[in-house]
Amino acid sequence: MRRLRVLLASCTMLVGISACNGPRVPPRPETWAETPTPTHSPRPIPKGSYEGAERSLLDEYGSRTPRELDEIETWRLPTNAKTIVVELLIAAAKDDPRRALEFLGVDAGWGAPHRGQLRRRPIVTPDDPLGVDFLTALRSASSRLGEKAAFSCTPLQPNWGLLADSGAEPMWCSYHSKDGLDLLVFRLVKQQGKLQIDYVGLFAERQTELTFTKDAGLPPPITPYTKVPVSLAPYEPDKAKSSEPEPSEPEPSEPEPSEPAPSEPAPSEPAPSEPEADAPEQPIAVTPPEDNGEDAPDDAGDEEPIPVTPG
Repeated sequence: MRRLRVLLASCTMLVGISACNGPRVPPRPETWAETPTPTHSPRPIPKGSYEGAERSLLDEYGSRTPRELDEIETWRLPTNAKTIVVELLIAAAKDDPRRALEFLGVDAGWGAPHRGQLRRRPIVTPDDPLGVDFLTALRSASSRLGEKAAFSCTPLQPNWGLLADSGAEPMWCSYHSKDGLDLLVFRLVKQQGKLQIDYVGLFAERQTELTFTKDAGLPPPITPYTKVPVSLAPYEPDKAKSSEPEPSEPEPSEPEPSEPAPSEPAPSEPAPSEPEADAPEQPIAVTPPEDNGEDAPDDAGDEEPIPVTPG
């Protein structure tokens, strides 16, 4: 048995060696073809409507000097939101697709200016490794806006800038025309600690009225919802109401005795005086009239004084 095993192993080895010496399937090429390096020649800035201004938004940023690429590592949200958008437009004005890709994410896309990212398609494809089609559309859309086009970013709630800067949530910024019909929308995210543009929304042609897309659904929220613990128990409305803590009412305390308010002193009534003892009545003497020389009656001297009591 042992000899049989050794014989089978030897045969297997010989078959493997003979197979290696046979023709290669598929045949190995003698020379390898080199992958062509994509090239692009800068183009002049396209003409646009400018919204009545002398220069377009693309003209404004085409005259600026770009920043050093090493500064991207230090950019944060929301502080440098406009910085990265401006650098992308400078690269678009100078028609430099390689520099524009430095500010775009690996899976960045472009489409309609909608938070739902309608008609999203990738910027870099095998047939367009430099994203020239996207750059052409971006140059055309930015040339329709005036040099002083309004720029705004979605305001974040207090302390939610930390979520955007950590990469947990995106941030939306946009340029818009005076009538609000032409838009350039940018979705900014932090990926691997680097600030990048994940999505660019624009119109291929200027709109003359508001556009509504059927069955587009609701766009995602501008700011994230507040996270709450999730319970797997069935929802019972009565139980949910009873589980909510009721506001505690203060215990009734005994009322403190209130001091009487000082009142004005009442006018004091005179105390009843004791009746005075009746004084003894004294007779009032009546003096006779003076003698003025007239004859007095004869019986005048005989009269006695009449006592008079006070009434």
